[in-house]
Amino acid sequence: MMRLVSTLALGAALSMSILAMPAQAQRQQQQGGRGGQPAGPTVSKAFADGYAATVNLAKANNLAGAKDAYLKLMPANDIERYNAGILGVTLGQALNDTAMVGSAADMVLGSSAAKPEDKAKYTFFKGATVPGAAGAAMMVQGYEAGYKLEGTEGSIAAAYYGLKDLANGDIWEKRATDRLVAAGKSPVDGYRGALIMHLQPPGEFVGAQQWAKLLGGISLAPNDWRLIVEAGRRAGTGDEPQADLDMMRLMRLAKAMTLADNYRAYVGLAISRLPGEVVAVVNEGKGSGVLKGSEDFISGPNNAFGVASAKLAADKASLATIDKDAAADPTARAASGGADALLGYGDYAHAVSLYQVALTKSGVDANRVNARLGIAKANLGDIAGAEAAFGAVKAGPWKNVADYWLVYLQARGRNAPTA
Repeated sequence: MMRLVSTLALGAALSMSILAMPAQAQRQQQQGGRGGQPAGPTVSKAFADGYAATVNLAKANNLAGAKDAYLKLMPANDIERYNAGILGVTLGQALNDTAMVGSAADMVLGSSAAKPEDKAKYTFFKGATVPGAAGAAMMVQGYEAGYKLEGTEGSIAAAYYGLKDLANGDIWEKRATDRLVAAGKSPVDGYRGALIMHLQPPGEFVGAQQWAKLLGGISLAPNDWRLIVEAGRRAGTGDEPQADLDMMRLMRLAKAMTLADNYRAYVGLAISRLPGEVVAVVNEGKGSGVLKGSEDFISGPNNAFGVASAKLAADKASLATIDKDAAADPTARAASGGADALLGYGDYAHAVSLYQVALTKSGVDANRVNARLGIAKANLGDIAGAEAAFGAVKAGPWKNVADYWLVYLQARGRNAPTA
């Protein structure tokens, strides 16, 4: 597939190709050249008439007819080859005809009428038609020679990504998105595209973090946050199921659980200890229409939803002494475990108080408890408190959890409606 910068409307692009003639040819046109025809001291009448016919058919949106007329042109000298090449590249781009663009670019590049800026531009276009690393290198050559319209960096990035060369793709995508930001334009499509490239099998999840956090910083779109959370899970929490569960909680808060597999993963992480959370999450999935009720973890033999539902009464009863147990235990275990249970049931205020108790006890895993304290506060709408708790997380998989929750909360703050 050609990797081309987006073109203007065909008619406008064709008009530009006519205006790109050498200065001497333009002067002759101004002195009496026929409208819509290329002019120049050595342009034959037959070529000029064929050129005009091609342009007129293209402007009428008869691209097939325009191509037929173009292929009948017989450029006999450098001026004609230069004009035919420009026309052929423009028409070939409109037709997505790789061979046509490549051969037409060769005509421009081989013409003595081509100026340095033409050489840069058509080297870039030629590179977009050449497969493999050679084509990407040719696009870079054209760029470095001066063809630097907005979008060229993104086209080079796409070329490298298409080759699975993520390192070079990232370099050029960063240039593309930085340019958009500098111009006051949104880089969201570039961030999303780069993240998707890193998530494609076999996956490169370390590099994905840069793009996930950049995307998360400016987008609250649920489908974006599904990708962002998946990137975070694969890179930093997959070896710690409880931290992985906290990433799924972020996906839930971001309303990004748009696939049945998201619910399956969430249930699988929560089922061993948090029956109330399993039941609540599955019911949310059913209510949203994502879950149909026929999924194996809902209706199959010994399904997780049924198992969790059967445990609810006894599990809730066990919470009656939770504060007493936390106070009596000199370690953080009872307070932390009780807070985890309350977090699963959505009793966030009570969970906050027990996590704060846990932080005063011996043997506390401060990174884990602070991360979950932040989650509870975020769900209560105490954003400043949540950010302070996440900021206290210093290491391990919980640091990854905290970083992603902070990205989300900060993006939500920036995108909050104003009064």
